[in-house]
Formats: sequence, structure tokens, C-alpha cells
Amino acid sequence: MSAFLNMTTNSRGMFVIGVAVAAFVLAGFSALYSTGNEKSMGTGKSIDGQIKEQAKEVSLNRDTIRERTRQLDDAEKRRSTAREAENLATLVQTNRNRIQGLEKQVPALRQAISDLERTLEEEKQRYRTQLLSNPATNAFPELRTLSGKAYRDAHLSSIDGASITFSHQDGSSRVLLKDLPAEIRNRFP
Repeated sequence: MSAFLNMTTNSRGMFVIGVAVAAFVLAGFSALYSTGNEKSMGTGKSIDGQIKEQAKEVSLNRDTIRERTRQLDDAEKRRSTAREAENLATLVQTNRNRIQGLEKQVPALRQAISDLERTLEEEKQRYRTQLLSNPATNAFPELRTLSGKAYRDAHLSSIDGASITFSHQDGSSRVLLKDLPAEIRNRFP
């Protein structure tokens, strides 16, 4: 026993012990490998069979990792799409609110338009009345239409938005504004 203790206390002895342990482990693995080719560790499978089985498992695990990575990528795309959808939903709601606000203004704007149209018609009627009452603007020595018909000594008797009525030396007539030359037509609103 003292010889063993002497070996453990000096460096040469530790080297000898290390070599002995390594040789023992190497011998054990050699024995295991030589018997393992036939059957190993009571599983009933050879080491080569176990290696092939584990290679299949590794391959399946790689496929699973690829699939999970693809799923994670898809999940990120879905999250991005969901964020875009949320932004669009917010934009839609904002626009709906704006539309509702504008729709609330429509009745007042329609009324304002109606009032302005009525005022315009009243102003046109005042202007027409003024034209009829002024001999300088309601008399034409000769009134010629675009179709070529001429009326002598024409005096306006009424004006509406589409035509004028006037008396002339041969009686009275009604002519559509669109049948009058532009310089005359533009005088009658």
C-alpha cells in the first residue's frame, strides 16, 4: 500500500496511473465495440443500426427545425399583415368620421346653394327688368338671328333664361337665346 501512496505523491507515479487508466478505458471501449457490432447494451440493435436510427432522428429534427423556422417566419408575416390591417382599420375609421362630419354639413350647404340660386335668379330678374325699362338697351334697329332671319325695329317685351320676346315692324316674335349672335346673347342672363 505504501508503494501505491508513493506513486500518487510523485509525478512519475501519477503518469503511470494515468497511462494504466487510459489503457483500461481503451480496452473497455475495444471490447464494447467488438461485441457491440453484434448486439449492444441489451437493446437488441447493433451499433450500426442505432447510428442509422439516430441519423434518421437527426434528419427528422432538422426537418422539424426548418418547418418551425418557416412557421416563425410566417407568424412574423402574419403579425406584419395584422399591423397593416390595424393601420388600415384606423384610417377607415378616421375617414368614416370625416365623412360623417361632412355629411352633417350637407343640409346647410344645400340650403346655402338654394339660397344663392334664388338670389341669383332674383338678380337676373332685376337685371332683365332694368334692360326692359331702358330704351337704349331694349331697342334694336335690326335684330338678326344666327339662322339668318332679320327683324326690323325690334323692341324687347320679355326676357327669360332661354328666350327673348319682342315686337317688331311685322308683329311680335320669340327667339331662343341660342339662336342669337354671342354679342346679343351675352347681354341677356
